[in-house]
Amino acid sequence: MIEMNVCGRDDSVTVCVLDLDEIVGEIAHVVVVNDRDRHRDVVTADGFAIVDANAGLRWRIVEAGVDIQNLFNSTWREVNFATDSRLSYEPKVVTGINYSPGWPFTAIGRLTLYWH
Repeated sequence: MIEMNVCGRDDSVTVCVLDLDEIVGEIAHVVVVNDRDRHRDVVTADGFAIVDANAGLRWRIVEAGVDIQNLFNSTWREVNFATDSRLSYEPKVVTGINYSPGWPFTAIGRLTLYWH
């Protein structure tokens, strides 16, 4: 049985590429556009696009596969937020962007056993 699905969320699209009785695969694509600070309009968070993929093979009660995150090793920021700070010796408030970097290319192998 071959099955293809397209599922949408606010900022991403997930496409199930292949679903046979023995072979499974999926590609997920996430795009976020540049985003300005809505409260003060001082800074802009950079947009990004990442692609995740997974593929596996199932035989009887055993399934083996690989999951790949950030397939093209894009540079991206998982969290962006602006903060204001002022040290005692600084003449005025400084606005800066704090962020958490997104994960780099990551491949994870998996092995699953199914039984009743």
